[in-house]
Amino acid sequence: MEPWRTIIEVLLTAMIGLNVLIIKGLFTRVGNVEESFQDHIFTQNEDLSNINDKLKSVRDNYIDRFAEVNANVSAVKEELLKELSEIKVAIAKLQTFNETIKKN
Repeated sequence: MEPWRTIIEVLLTAMIGLNVLIIKGLFTRVGNVEESFQDHIFTQNEDLSNINDKLKSVRDNYIDRFAEVNANVSAVKEELLKELSEIKVAIAKLQTFNETIKKN
């Protein structure tokens, strides 16, 4: 075998080995970037989930508070209607009393 041919084969083998190492390194870096990106996405999803839970809690509190206020308004309305009814009865009695006085 000729010496220059051996040298070329050794150099080609070394270049192929170097290319394989470079490609492995690139795949490793891509894998690390992908893993980092997935961690970032996971963290963002957790943050969004926490925000969503807080918003649901605030919404539920407003719904509960609105129901409470609505119940209070309904109770006050009922009381006012009772008082209005009593006032109407009192006015009717006063009108009757006034007519009685006018007749006498």
